[in-house]
Amino acid sequence: MGGLVTMEPAVRCSKDEVALTADTLTAEVEIKATSSTAVRVGLDLVAVLDVGGRVYGNKMEYMKKAMLLVIEKLTPVDRLSIVTFSDVATRLCPLRCMTPGAQGDLVALVHDLQVADGGLAVIADCVHTDDRTASIFLFSDGHQTSGEDAKQLRPGHAAIYTFSLGRGTTDHRLMIDIAEKSPFGNGTYLSARTCSTSPADLTSQLLDSRLLTVVAQDVKITIIPTKKGKYDDDVDTIAVAPGRNFIQATDPSTGKITIKFGALSAGERRRVVVNLTLKSCPIPIKADSSELQVMLANVFHGFNA
Repeated sequence: MGGLVTMEPAVRCSKDEVALTADTLTAEVEIKATSSTAVRVGLDLVAVLDVGGRVYGNKMEYMKKAMLLVIEKLTPVDRLSIVTFSDVATRLCPLRCMTPGAQGDLVALVHDLQVADGGLAVIADCVHTDDRTASIFLFSDGHQTSGEDAKQLRPGHAAIYTFSLGRGTTDHRLMIDIAEKSPFGNGTYLSARTCSTSPADLTSQLLDSRLLTVVAQDVKITIIPTKKGKYDDDVDTIAVAPGRNFIQATDPSTGKITIKFGALSAGERRRVVVNLTLKSCPIPIKADSSELQVMLANVFHGFNA
């Protein structure tokens, strides 16, 4: 399992040397997932389907076609739950492993979908487990007609992918806002406005390029300032530059920084930029020495598979 995610052996720095007086240094740390999908993480997928009064005709057929493709692509290591919503959310089936029998049952369920009345607000309860990655697909024409606010959807650990069923009539801002509630910046809004392909094509591309190629989850980098001996005060501060696709936390008592990335797909890379502020070196330098090597921090990576 150790080779599923690796860290580049050489940390790239903004300069090769720093002054013995107060100075600054910028470093880049990079990790990469294996390109092989021989071992992948199973998917827990909750498909949330808008069956409100505006979703009829071609919109309903687009959604059904996309869902039939999803069912076809999932395997027994994956689980699928289907939720419909109009005035209220209705869970048509709990998370089920996608065995051939379950696939047949859900195909029939999708074919039987009917239009109802109501709006967009829905809360999808997506189960996150240690051995699967969690995602939510929201298919909608992007109109909120009920009194509840769809932007209050709480995805928990799940990434939200929103799919527009309408052209020219969709509230794109609403669909973007919902997708952006995803942790680690993993969610995406996929719209016919920006892509000529159908919702089924967009779904297929997302599954093939990302969701069905996840090789590791709970991926993280840990940065620990070096503390050893009498000269342990070389670093004043260590700060990770902000980014959308990770969450960082610092232990104030130790200075340890933990950077969490969530799941990585095959071949995916993640980088973080670290800014270090260095103090003047307190170590006396010998007359015949012009440089000093000091370890500033230890960097580790970890993941679950």
